[in-house]
Amino acid sequence: MSTSRRRAWVEHFLEQFGVSVALACEVAGLNRSVYYYTHKRPPDDEVIDALLLLVERHPRWGLPKLFKRLRHQGKTWNKKRVERVYNMLKLNLRRKGKRRVPTRSPEPLRG
Repeated sequence: MSTSRRRAWVEHFLEQFGVSVALACEVAGLNRSVYYYTHKRPPDDEVIDALLLLVERHPRWGLPKLFKRLRHQGKTWNKKRVERVYNMLKLNLRRKGKRRVPTRSPEPLRG
């Protein structure tokens, strides 16, 4: 079961029954430190702006080339972070399929 669902159970127990946080967490099977934890992810505004600026100038560049250009500009963002933002903005390029050679029926040689 996901942590968010367990956290919602704890909230429900607190409101409905008026029990302590420790008891509600124990019943829901959630550690108290997990209940109080808030993530500290920095905002992605700078990454979004930099990616959109590059994509506006070079729309056919894919993620590897964009990431290389960002590094060349002195940005020290993690590749996984840039990839997450790239996918979130739906900047993925369409992959071109293979061009198939039409099937040909062999004919006997005329002699």
